[in-house]
Amino acid sequence: VPLNNITDHTALLSFKLSTNDPINALANWNSSTSFCNWNGVLCSRRRQRVVALDLAAMSLEGTVSPYLANLSFLQALNLSSNLFHGTPPIELAQLPRLRILHLSANNLDGAIPQSLCLCRSLQQLSLSRNQFEGAIDACFGSLPDLEYLSLRSDNLVGSTIPPSLANLSKLDTLDLSGNGLVGNIPGEFGSIPRFRRINLSFNNLTGMLLKE
Repeated sequence: VPLNNITDHTALLSFKLSTNDPINALANWNSSTSFCNWNGVLCSRRRQRVVALDLAAMSLEGTVSPYLANLSFLQALNLSSNLFHGTPPIELAQLPRLRILHLSANNLDGAIPQSLCLCRSLQQLSLSRNQFEGAIDACFGSLPDLEYLSLRSDNLVGSTIPPSLANLSKLDTLDLSGNGLVGNIPGEFGSIPRFRRINLSFNNLTGMLLKE
């Protein structure tokens, strides 16, 4: 492994070591082949650095390894439809290039991590169908490039929708359905310029969404 890529190689092996893999989805994650050929790994052509990790629906179990934060060129991470539990590591905030983060349909719990608000390049964030609880932090309204946000069917009972989400000028899709949210639908939502899809069903919200 070239020296500048040893960090990625080590990060991936550390992830494998901390993850239970009952169907051997990561069987070819070993030193007999370049990590760029490993299952679910996509590397950049020129630098041979990991830019995407797609391990959706592979029956993986455990907590999400903080070593993923050492994949400094990572742009897309998809761990959806597995059996990960616990809280996503705050270290994910150290990924400056991360654009796509899909962690839906796991058993993740605790508060939705405020640290994700530090991933300033995020365009898609899906945390749906987990066991998250507590409030939706206002800081998520400060992600300048966010186009897609789904917190569907989490456990945010009694939480309100922060009006700051209306500051997401590139937002196209928002799904907060199935959470038992309360309070008003922020009137500011009507002024989001690119807003096309919103799902607020199965909540206890009041008010209407009026397009300005």
